[in-house]
Amino acid sequence: MIFPAADLKLYLDASSSERARRRQLELAAKGVEISVEQIKREIEERDERDSNRKTSPLCIPEGAIVVDTTHLTLAQVRGEVLRLAKERLA
Repeated sequence: MIFPAADLKLYLDASSSERARRRQLELAAKGVEISVEQIKREIEERDERDSNRKTSPLCIPEGAIVVDTTHLTLAQVRGEVLRLAKERLA
């Protein structure tokens, strides 16, 4: 966690399938060809490692609001984060 005493804690998440799709688009724009399936496997393996490491494991912080970005555009995510910030910090 970056700011443990923050007034607003957010945890952005998306399905591994969507994260793989997004990553493939990024890589394709750089001329790198790799299958979505391979990227998804790598993401899931990394998530498993990160969640189970002894030092600073990846987890949803206590009091955090989870924002599922799976079906949201970047603009929609930005809007939701701003809405939550205004609501919480008002």
